[in-house]
Amino acid sequence: MDKLFECVELFRVNEGLSEGENSSKGTQVQSTVTIELSCWREVDSHSTLVVVCSNDYIVIKATPANGAAVVRQLKWFETSPQHILDITMDRYGQWLACVCLDGALYLLPVVSLVLGQVPIFCFGELDDLTVILPSKKRAPPTCLAWWETMDNRHICITGSEAGELTFFDLNRHCDLLSIQFSSCIDSMQLAHKANWYTYLLINIRGGQWEHIMLEERLHEASKIHFNEASSLGFEVLSDDMVVKSLVGPKGDLNPAFKAQPVMSFNELTKLSSHDWKDSHFLGALNLKSHKFEVYHYEFDMTPNLINICQLVNRATNVIMADRLMFVISHNDDVNECTFNLNIMSWQRAVESSVQVSMSQAQAAVVQLFTIPSIGALVGFYPLHSYKGFEDSEDIGTLPPTRLGGCVVVTSTAVYQCRQMRSPESVFLELCLGSATPEKAESFAITYKLDICSLYQLAGQKKLADKKYSQALLLFDTAKDSAQPSRFSRGSPSLGG
Repeated sequence: MDKLFECVELFRVNEGLSEGENSSKGTQVQSTVTIELSCWREVDSHSTLVVVCSNDYIVIKATPANGAAVVRQLKWFETSPQHILDITMDRYGQWLACVCLDGALYLLPVVSLVLGQVPIFCFGELDDLTVILPSKKRAPPTCLAWWETMDNRHICITGSEAGELTFFDLNRHCDLLSIQFSSCIDSMQLAHKANWYTYLLINIRGGQWEHIMLEERLHEASKIHFNEASSLGFEVLSDDMVVKSLVGPKGDLNPAFKAQPVMSFNELTKLSSHDWKDSHFLGALNLKSHKFEVYHYEFDMTPNLINICQLVNRATNVIMADRLMFVISHNDDVNECTFNLNIMSWQRAVESSVQVSMSQAQAAVVQLFTIPSIGALVGFYPLHSYKGFEDSEDIGTLPPTRLGGCVVVTSTAVYQCRQMRSPESVFLELCLGSATPEKAESFAITYKLDICSLYQLAGQKKLADKKYSQALLLFDTAKDSAQPSRFSRGSPSLGG
């Protein structure tokens, strides 16, 4: 059995009781509760998941390191002005920021309310809401992002239906400045480049993508970027750092930072930022051809394309990992209330990008899960720190490969796709069992395994069982696999 992942349901929202509009006073009627918004943060082994439900409840699931998960429901305002339009959290998952129809920003200390812990940063009351009101009436917000600056300021950025970006200072509890765009801002996301720059990717209604630099890190003495100073032979110390930011020290707008179009992507391209093993990438998914292009962040110059891979048909969302991709695709049958979670091999998907047939991309799918949903996908997040499989591995001194996973939030439930076995243990089963050598080697190529060390370990196990001829064959195979030409296929090279 060469399946490495399982997909489990973490929790589901149930039907609830509400007052019927046309019923007599006090009559309760059945109504469907759905998840409308979600946010996920994961740091080391600690994770926080927040979902906002249609019955005006916020559900928080906090999982501390080496501890049991704690779930708490909080009742939100039922009045229209406080209707939540978007949420986000700080990078530690300790504070929740909500932007509402009234344009105000609401801060909720989830770590103290759920786990009783004191957060690293304090932006307000630890047992109640903190409200930051805008200085003037603004258009209804559409999206929200949390920006922790290089000089340790915390700023929430909201986009609006009128195309306005507004910057809220969480320490001073006020809005600082606003920037006007041509049309409604549908979505936005922060993008980091080698820890020297921070950008904001902005999706304008109609499919146009723009970016604006939020900050850059400079070498104080030379007034050039830190990476350039290092390459020129300067001794780079943290004390030599100076941060140049869009938001000045007094909250004023730095005129040197201006929005610009992102490359030459059209309205059929969906951009996303991806972080993996301290590397940062830009992904561009063409919703028509289903090709996925991966770039280094080079907003200010010619795009630096790393790889192109072919995804499955009707792919809409992608999470990048080192050796795999987690891809959401919708079924061709519009009457079927499900979508697919495809786990695809980077190696195979890159190979299939040169093929014309979509069946080649389907061959890159190493595992497939069908997820029921009565509505749209609400959230899709990477999972890095799940370690539930490692204690039961029998792979000698070899470190088990952690392939990542994902959290999927639908309108009715939350799912976690997590690794339950290492590819090394499966490869050993294939070698020591009745599988053909071709199948074992194909598996190794798919997951970019250290095949030489694994053949040696398999040989040692046969030797321990006194199966000397089989052990000798495996040792010879290990020696052959060490030749550089044996597995010389292309690699996505995504930082690991």
